[in-house]
Amino acid sequence: MQEGKRRLQILTWILLFSVLFYFANRHFHFVQCSIEDGKIKFSFMQEPIDSMEKLAKKVNEALQSGEEELNVVIEDISNEEIEEINSYLGGFWGNVATYGVTSRKETYPRNLQLELELSDNYYIYRCYAYGEDIPESISRAEELLLKVRIALAECIRPGMTDYEKELAIYEYVLTHCTYGFLEENQDDSYNAYGALLKGKAVCNGYAQAFMLLSSCAGLETQIIYGDAGGESHAWNCVKLDGEWYMVDATWDDPLPDASGRKYHAYFNVTSEYLRANHTWEEDCFPECTAEKYNYFYYNDLVCEDISELKGKIDAILDENRNAQVQFRVEDMGESISLQNIVNRTDVRQIAWQVEKSGPDGVIWVEIKGR
Repeated sequence: MQEGKRRLQILTWILLFSVLFYFANRHFHFVQCSIEDGKIKFSFMQEPIDSMEKLAKKVNEALQSGEEELNVVIEDISNEEIEEINSYLGGFWGNVATYGVTSRKETYPRNLQLELELSDNYYIYRCYAYGEDIPESISRAEELLLKVRIALAECIRPGMTDYEKELAIYEYVLTHCTYGFLEENQDDSYNAYGALLKGKAVCNGYAQAFMLLSSCAGLETQIIYGDAGGESHAWNCVKLDGEWYMVDATWDDPLPDASGRKYHAYFNVTSEYLRANHTWEEDCFPECTAEKYNYFYYNDLVCEDISELKGKIDAILDENRNAQVQFRVEDMGESISLQNIVNRTDVRQIAWQVEKSGPDGVIWVEIKGR
């Protein structure tokens, strides 16, 4: 009798333990159970996310994988901050539709449940790269997909290296998009639709357009959100031969727009170079240290000073009577006049523009021969 009662108590405790674990794990999703000193203890299985930037990175990873819900553990993130989660995402792969938290005690670990909504970009990428169907409810995706196919057909040629593909896509975005806000639908100024189909966008639109084309072309790319010039800003990083490079198409597009002119001051630069005027949550993004595929290093367009610049211009003129070229000059000096530097009888006209927003001087030169 006593033995039977004991067995019933054990079975009751096992059942109670199972029910508690089931509901706790269903509610928290990241809970593990243990018994210490005869007491049942629940604890979180993953380290809590403690910043909005880290949370945004986790959500974007889930969206990129096509997930439509995500459960994470957070700490030291306020409910007010969670309300603004979509402003941290940028919307390339999608957005958060709804969310729920288990507690209002923001300084303690708590579970955050998110319902996710995939973007047009996600479906376009999956269709282009893997041939997956685009749902009929995604009304504008087919239109943007056609534009992506046209753009990449114009940019990409057989036998191109990843660097050549990236450069062609970068210059396509600079050529086909003007910085500014669309009047008819200002929201499209922030996405690839506005940049590629409407030809006008702000930084997020440039970054989305570059990432969509690059991703479809097989390049590994990310969008970085931070600040530049004292304002919120978006740009990209891209991976070539296993190393990461920073890319900022917005800052390389002349303002006001100069038809046909494309700068490369911020094409494949290092994190250190960009820190002169950009800030971002660096723990959330790759550190970029490589210089091999920087536009100026790759094309031998880096000069120590104006004297070396003159020598490189002379070498170009020996081969071409007309040229448009850019140089990075490490010691630009206070002022420069190429009119007094390039004294050649075969030069009919020379024009230049100095871009000094980066750590080094970048100069664009146009030469017309006789």
